[in-house]
Amino acid sequence: MSDPVAGENLQMPITAACELATECWRLSKLNKASFLYTNDRLVLERSVRRLNEILDRVGVRLIDIAGTTYDPGIAAEVLDVQVDSSLPSDTSVVEETVLPTVMCNGKVVQAGQIVVRKAPARQENAGDEYDTND
Repeated sequence: MSDPVAGENLQMPITAACELATECWRLSKLNKASFLYTNDRLVLERSVRRLNEILDRVGVRLIDIAGTTYDPGIAAEVLDVQVDSSLPSDTSVVEETVLPTVMCNGKVVQAGQIVVRKAPARQENAGDEYDTND
């Protein structure tokens, strides 16, 4: 008996590929959780790696930019901006990726969602708010 789908390609809507990629990313985040036993963590790590290999073969790539310098030109929606006085002046970093950016064959098909941490705005002419010529 012949296989009715042998030699055919499975086609998937891009939205389904984005959902699959996002869930794979969530599993990879879960793998870092401390409540998992070592063996469970290893099994999950292998599964996530295999899923990422499959996604890569079909041209789908995830981008998680947490921990990088924030660039306003990136394909991500900023959900929140947190001011952090410990950062050097004029510095902004991506504190958290809430949803990763998904690319398919080099094109953004799902913009990510991020939380940004930035240095407080510099106050120029900080002593000039009082008029001393009275």
